[in-house]
Amino acid sequence: MEAEFNMSATTYEGCRAGLVFVRDVTERRRAERALRAEERERAAILDGMAELVAFQDTEGRIIWANRAAAESVGAEPADLVGRYCYEVWHGRGARCEACPVAEALETGRPVTGEMTSPDGRVWLINGSPVFDEEREVVGTVEVTLDITRRKRAEQALRESTAGFRAIYERAPIGFQSLSEDGRLTDVNPAWLDMLGYPRGEVVGRWFGEFLAPESAEEFAGGFDAFKRAGGVRDVEYEMVRGDGSRMIALVHGVAACDVDGRFVRTHCILQDITERRRAEERTARRADSLERHLAPHYEMVGESAPMQAVYEFIRKVAPTHAGVLICGESGTGKEMVARAIHRYSLRSEGPVEIVNCAAMPATLLESEMFGHVKGAFTGAVADKPGCFELADGGTLFLDEVAGLSPECQAKLLRALEDGCVRRVGGLKDRPVDVRLVAATNRDPAEAMKQGVLRGDLFYRLDRLRVVLPPLRERGADIRLLAEHFLRPSAASLRGPAEEFAPDVLEVFSAYAWPGNVRELKNVVERMVILSDGPVLHARLIPEDIRGAVEGQQGEFEPLAEVEKRHILRALDAARGNKTRAAEMLGIDRSTLYARLKGYGQ
Repeated sequence: MEAEFNMSATTYEGCRAGLVFVRDVTERRRAERALRAEERERAAILDGMAELVAFQDTEGRIIWANRAAAESVGAEPADLVGRYCYEVWHGRGARCEACPVAEALETGRPVTGEMTSPDGRVWLINGSPVFDEEREVVGTVEVTLDITRRKRAEQALRESTAGFRAIYERAPIGFQSLSEDGRLTDVNPAWLDMLGYPRGEVVGRWFGEFLAPESAEEFAGGFDAFKRAGGVRDVEYEMVRGDGSRMIALVHGVAACDVDGRFVRTHCILQDITERRRAEERTARRADSLERHLAPHYEMVGESAPMQAVYEFIRKVAPTHAGVLICGESGTGKEMVARAIHRYSLRSEGPVEIVNCAAMPATLLESEMFGHVKGAFTGAVADKPGCFELADGGTLFLDEVAGLSPECQAKLLRALEDGCVRRVGGLKDRPVDVRLVAATNRDPAEAMKQGVLRGDLFYRLDRLRVVLPPLRERGADIRLLAEHFLRPSAASLRGPAEEFAPDVLEVFSAYAWPGNVRELKNVVERMVILSDGPVLHARLIPEDIRGAVEGQQGEFEPLAEVEKRHILRALDAARGNKTRAAEMLGIDRSTLYARLKGYGQ
């Protein structure tokens, strides 16, 4: 038993005596020990909490604080007792009436709120009132959690979400989200503009409803595979716009899953590639047409290997937008190649302008190329566009570009690099979209050494270069060309000529043709004019040509012998490979075999 004694002095029957009161306090002491043990346990629990816990009186003075609360300000719990809460955590100054603890004292109800301390930290504060037995508020319990990182993360997430949403809403390509069953859950404005539907007619509908039948079937059959794969790239669907027209869409998609890896939705990007596909189809058709019809349409007659290489070059470069430099001797057909490149390019419906730089005075060439304004010089009575402006959207062919003056070459280089021209006497630049095809009959490297052609201009022009073969290197084509020129010349001149005598073709094959195809055409026309009958004989060939041939050979060889020697030389160069020799000669392999058989080979 635990007892509590109380003693007092008294007088009893005239004697001084002591009065002792004994009280059994066993149960009370047990209750007090249990209460203290419970308080220690609670204090230990509170001390172990990550949250800041403090008990305060009605004035806001701290009665008790846990270790986390003390460590948040670099102190011991005992150091906080007696101090005001707002001084410890919110800095010195006027008491903050917006604090949840102050509101809890005033209202008598638990209050939760957020506060930001002067150092920028954000706190989540819960203030709960403490009552006495009379239900009077005698203090508060404040539980505070530092949520600075969480608030910053939330702010960063909000900013990131807002940024992505802004991109989503303003992007020039279509975005869409699909549910697990392929229904549209969201689309951006670009998607709506692209397809021509209002948002109310789109969201909630199955994506296949906006596809052409074949594409809808493909989507329905492949959607499950897409979900399993987690994404899709470069899938093309034919879509139906609101006005009924068709659109080719290139789709890239990625699947979104929840934390358990279950498919939730898919996000897709849609690009309208209708025009690109049509352009590719047009290019393919033009390339096919070029391959089949290029030579006969442009009178580019020739079956020799050098000419086949030229045709192949044109076929490859024509559909591009790149500039071209054509090199070759005078009369080899540079303008014909330029026109072929234009006709089979993506600019074929645009204009083609031709400027012979060597045939125009330097004083007029700049005005011809770039145009002039009224009053720029004597005789400029009105504004005049130059060839660059006239060729806008098409092709500009500058023949003999090395004939330009250095000043004009500098302006040409600037126009090519900036995509703008300025008229002579003008004050503003004019944008132009021109494909430049340039030509020269000089060796560009030699022209640069001599200072005739600027190096920077040459390297700008020399992106794609083709060298046209001279006629003397196209021996197998001479007869074809001569017969090709004969028919139209006879028709236009109304002459009786119908064919060449064998000796004429022998001379043609033996001559070097310094004037190339142009010279051959002129010779044929001259012979047609001078002829008196259907057969053109060698006497009608100009004397200088016959003299040159006679000086080389002394006397004419039979054409068959010339052909035999030429074929055997090609076979020797091909090291006996008949297929390669036929390619070099520009003839069929069967023709070569027939010739060799006749030679006993």
